[in-house]
Amino acid sequence: MLINIRGIPKPELLAALVSAVPPRTPFTLEEATQAIEEKRLENGALRPLWFDIIGGREVYVNITGDHADDEMFDRFAQKPRAMNAVVGELRKRFPFPAEEEPG
Repeated sequence: MLINIRGIPKPELLAALVSAVPPRTPFTLEEATQAIEEKRLENGALRPLWFDIIGGREVYVNITGDHADDEMFDRFAQKPRAMNAVVGELRKRFPFPAEEEPG
């Protein structure tokens, strides 16, 4: 299922997602920012934000656009609807943009 991630800062999202997979230990905002910056090309453009193994954890998630598919992430998080739960918690701090309905 596609999860709407629009308006959530990518480092915040990545840190929360990586922290939600086994061994479920904190993955810091600084670590997430560094992982995203490593995707930056010499010309300053970003490659797609696709992560498979990060911080020794299998996350298998693409957070490039405004929606992310939860199927692979949920499998490796070993919880159904794990990504939905993570995004739901982040939405408390980063609500949907005013012009947009949830979905």
